[in-house]
Amino acid sequence: MPKYHLIDLSNPYPESISLIDSAYNLWESTYSKILKESNETINPDDFWRSKILAVIEQNKKIIGLHLYNAFNLSCNSISKHSYFKHVKNEKIEEIKNHSITTLMSGEFLTVHPDYRNKPNGISWAEVVVGLCHKVLINSPWDGVIGISRVDFKVDKICNNYGANSIDDIDRHDIKCKIVVARKDELLNPKSQKISPNTNALINELWTEKNNSTPWIQDET
Repeated sequence: MPKYHLIDLSNPYPESISLIDSAYNLWESTYSKILKESNETINPDDFWRSKILAVIEQNKKIIGLHLYNAFNLSCNSISKHSYFKHVKNEKIEEIKNHSITTLMSGEFLTVHPDYRNKPNGISWAEVVVGLCHKVLINSPWDGVIGISRVDFKVDKICNNYGANSIDDIDRHDIKCKIVVARKDELLNPKSQKISPNTNALINELWTEKNNSTPWIQDET
């Protein structure tokens, strides 16, 4: 059975070190190839500036990962952060006007190549997004934002969980959508367009998770 880990990157527990390195290596190899296509180079800071590393692994092999950060939009200078250079100022204001002050970002959703073709009928991208849903619900933050690839239909996966697409952008010459959801807008499992088997796996991974972060509670 795969295992889900939520790791505080600023204060990792000793047993998580090798897992972090494995996750970093997958992240680097995945995005180095993507960035090379647009004549860009990877910046390790984009991994290490994150608050939380979310990892699904089985027998120490990484299946998927996601990086989470958090921002307080009441600070006007937060728009200077590198993450928001791709988000128009009017879109930041739109998010704030939607009663979102504290915002979690879901970044660099990655699935290992061996798990991208829906083995056993499971979309691991759906699983990672579903777990992101649970992270937000059990976090202190008001909402979540992500920049989601259109070609892999990640934007549609996010929409299936209740997120709204608020803008179209190009990232690394790839068409993407900015998706946002307020915590109370996320759909309950009965309304989600996700298969029962996928939902069951998400719930099992969440129930048995290893959470070492101070931000995520365990109620839901």
